[in-house]
Amino acid sequence: MQRAGCFSLLGLQYPSICDPDTQWFDGGRLLIEFTGGGVRGDYLSIMTPEQQTITKGLVTTEGYESFPDVIIYEDSFLYLDGVEVACVEYTKSTFPAVQNLKITFSLHENPVVSKELVAHILKSVTFSCSPERLTAGQRIFTFKISDLENPEEGKTKFTLDVHKALMTG
Repeated sequence: MQRAGCFSLLGLQYPSICDPDTQWFDGGRLLIEFTGGGVRGDYLSIMTPEQQTITKGLVTTEGYESFPDVIIYEDSFLYLDGVEVACVEYTKSTFPAVQNLKITFSLHENPVVSKELVAHILKSVTFSCSPERLTAGQRIFTFKISDLENPEEGKTKFTLDVHKALMTG
């Protein structure tokens, strides 16, 4: 699901993926869950290639510019240079009418899903909410990631402050 007007869940921050036992995440997964404050009309999605290009121009964090490609989201799959890299699913949240985002990385004979690609995918996740149902407040997300070699998940929490716009138009 891609929607106009979405912004990167992480804002202008570029995530750092640290996993001491592997460089590759093929066969693993990334789960982004609403764990606090989710309200009806909140949703997560994947940026369009155009949104990724615009965001790339705003981010000055070292490392982001070293990932020149955009990911394509089509028919529930993510593609990089024509290669399927992940399957995207929306899963039920504990909050009414809010869905979590589950990204399962494709398994390849030769590894494709690097830490840098996972960071780029995470940076391409957007948060938006329905304007008619906008509720100011904090949204708390838990990110969980695992690789095929070590199924124990790494996880972290992230808090997003949501405010009503000062101007619309």
